[in-house]
Amino acid sequence: MQIIKNIEFITGSSEEFNLNHRILNALLFGGAILLLLVIITDYILQLYWLTSVLNLVALILFVSLFFYSRITKKSKLAEIVAFTFLVVVFTPIMWIVNGGSRGSFQYFIPFFIIGIHVATSQKIRKILIPLLIVIIKGAIYKLLYSRDDTLCSFSSNFFLSPVSEVRRGKIYQ
Repeated sequence: MQIIKNIEFITGSSEEFNLNHRILNALLFGGAILLLLVIITDYILQLYWLTSVLNLVALILFVSLFFYSRITKKSKLAEIVAFTFLVVVFTPIMWIVNGGSRGSFQYFIPFFIIGIHVATSQKIRKILIPLLIVIIKGAIYKLLYSRDDTLCSFSSNFFLSPVSEVRRGKIYQ
């Protein structure tokens, strides 16, 4: 029973918020917790500085939007800002700094699509999901295959080799 009260404390009660708004609150809160863990991990592993900065900005944004959503009991602005940030800013930068299509970030994209589909209204979802697909398929793949030097390389071949070296056949020969 205490777990249900804690979840209701985070998401809001069913009398105050509709289901989509409660899911949005849970996603913003859970995303903020996850981003905090990622920032700590980035610091410990001394990963690329841009990901730490981007994760910090995302953390501040998600926490601010969570409190805005809970206090004002309005979800429209929070869902537009949060998911537009994920689609337009977070996804392209994380794609580039994580090795593009050879990196691990590509596995998060289905979660973004599910989050957009579940936590946003019909009008917003009709804009953001196609925009996410266009950004991934169009701009990011164009960048990947035309500008290998913009992708961040990894420190060893064990984790991931730079895309340009793989394409030139220098790795694993």
